[in-house]
Amino acid sequence: RVSLMEIKGWFNEGKPMIDIYLEGTKEPIEVLVDTGFNGELMLTKEKIKELLPLTKLKLSIDGPESIHDKMRGDGSFNIVKEASYAAKNSGIKVVFNSMLTNQNLNQLDFLVKFASELHSQITFEPLRNLSLRKDVYELRPTREKFVEAVDKLIVLKGRNSSFIQNSVKELEFIRDW
Repeated sequence: RVSLMEIKGWFNEGKPMIDIYLEGTKEPIEVLVDTGFNGELMLTKEKIKELLPLTKLKLSIDGPESIHDKMRGDGSFNIVKEASYAAKNSGIKVVFNSMLTNQNLNQLDFLVKFASELHSQITFEPLRNLSLRKDVYELRPTREKFVEAVDKLIVLKGRNSSFIQNSVKELEFIRDW
């Protein structure tokens, strides 16, 4: 099997894009997931099987449907959810990534539970200045709220949460950065 290093999802003109990085390659292979006019998921179980022998799918999740869709567009939460289950059911390991914003700091339990329901892991990252978002500064949490949220993640991780991919040391670094 080919070892999949990373898949990153983002939206380009309203359509989710996925970059696939294969072991030993430096350039991504781009796969466009077209949601169609009615927002129905085109990345079905059959489409996922066409991506085999990939072994790992990494998707972004921002929170429950209302928050995720606010951040990434209407219907995008269900796209991520359906793609996650389709990939898992096809034998592809699914992992998640979440940027910590002022929109989702109070959704950490939801995000960890979402990953755990798929027997997966989630990585938390500080918000970065993404050129795709013009409102990135509006999404930045206050320092106090950010530290409080990362401290909560450290407690959750300390409770032996295998669903949080970050190590305690990494979370401490993120918190103190």
